[in-house]
Amino acid sequence: MRVYKISSEYASDKSIRCGHCWDLDATHIEVTKSGDHDFYEHLVLCHSCAELAGLQICQVCEKGPKVMAIAGSIIGELTPIPTPHAG
Repeated sequence: MRVYKISSEYASDKSIRCGHCWDLDATHIEVTKSGDHDFYEHLVLCHSCAELAGLQICQVCEKGPKVMAIAGSIIGELTPIPTPHAG
């Protein structure tokens, strides 16, 4: 399983939080086609905010493998979603 280090600003006391709606736990992490995540450009979001951001969430992605994400001392499993941008 691939492990992504994301910004510690997403960490709460018990979970990784959505970068847009802090009250919700993050479920998705934006990655490039090569599978990289740039935490200066890419998003960590809950399901609803990912859809609002225009990120494609297909059923295959939803049921596919999760990735480990580490934000500060918090570890969680997120669903990778491909960025619509080239790269």
